[in-house]
Amino acid sequence: MFEWLKQGARGAVSAATKGGTEAAAALKALADSMARRAAEAADLGKLLDILDKIPGVDFERREPDAAYLATMMAAFQMGELSLVITCTGPKSTDIDILRTKPLAAAEADALVGSPKFSATVLAEGQEGRPAVQMLMNKENLAQNYRHVSVDALIKGLKKPIENVPLVGGVLAAALGLVARPIARLILDIIFTQAENIIRYARGGNAVLPGPTEEQPHLPSPVEEKPDLVAGAEQKEKRP
Repeated sequence: MFEWLKQGARGAVSAATKGGTEAAAALKALADSMARRAAEAADLGKLLDILDKIPGVDFERREPDAAYLATMMAAFQMGELSLVITCTGPKSTDIDILRTKPLAAAEADALVGSPKFSATVLAEGQEGRPAVQMLMNKENLAQNYRHVSVDALIKGLKKPIENVPLVGGVLAAALGLVARPIARLILDIIFTQAENIIRYARGGNAVLPGPTEEQPHLPSPVEEKPDLVAGAEQKEKRP
């Protein structure tokens, strides 16, 4: 009399296996594409879209309130999914993929009641809306950006599939092919934006400390990259 339960279980296993196989193939295709070029901000959006379609992956839903924004360093916003870097203590950060409403800098400022935020478009989307936008808590980012690492970012990108039954291991291997180049790109962006904020606050003449052993991967000098944050003549776009 439990045959219908067995059939349902077999169907669920089959669906999960199929979903995992399709996700692994999509990750492999993304890795093959990035092997022929440098990683781009749009690749982060593609990765999150792949993860969102995997059966069993459930992103935490978070309301963008003042408490959330108070500890946030940066959020890479792609529609309703965001890769969020937060301060969890002295010299300590955490990285999560959250399902949350994307915010413009002015909206974030209104929620906390002071002008703390800046935003920049990293990849253009359709109809004039950004595909990937970085929202920054300028103070938190400037004070804590050196506590973010490639390995921590990779861990955050892999976190959603850690407990996916049946296919988690297969997906972890496939995700490993794309996580490192994307994590390096994200770290470059974080360092560039944070150092721009610091230089702007100090009148553009700040001499910033060099890399440490704990943070070996640094972007090229900020002066060689466009100024995308505070003080730049760039029109903010709403997500």
